[in-house]
Amino acid sequence: MKLDYVTYKVRPSSFQIAEFAFKSCSEDGRWSGKTEDDFSRPQGFTNYSNCFLPVMKDLLEKLGTPEERKLKFTIAEGTRTMELIGWSISLLSLLLSLFIFFHFKKLQNHRTRIHRNLFFAMLIQVVVRLTVYADQAIVRRPDTSPNKPGIDNTR
Repeated sequence: MKLDYVTYKVRPSSFQIAEFAFKSCSEDGRWSGKTEDDFSRPQGFTNYSNCFLPVMKDLLEKLGTPEERKLKFTIAEGTRTMELIGWSISLLSLLLSLFIFFHFKKLQNHRTRIHRNLFFAMLIQVVVRLTVYADQAIVRRPDTSPNKPGIDNTR
């Protein structure tokens, strides 16, 4: 499919000033993706590669071939899954520990009170971390709007 129109965007401040990012539009008015035939994302694909500083280009080259990059992202996704499982187990363990501390009156002394406070602090950290990860998972789903800000993507 022949591309009919190209538009240029203002670059982010960390990129080269003299270059432009661009998007391509097809003859039927849809933004194209990374390839001319890709229309899977309604907002299209913005190509910032011209704007990268030489240091950034070197970093991208060190990621390897597209297949190697895909493998690295797959490993990162697997690591995130393991991290979520670990945080979930921590949440359950902390809730169980706090239940035990509060349920058994015999355990209510100064030493366990210090541990209870520590467990509450850890519980808050776990809940916040799981909330951020859940928000990222919801916001980054393919069926959500790209302009919908999440906790890590406020505008």
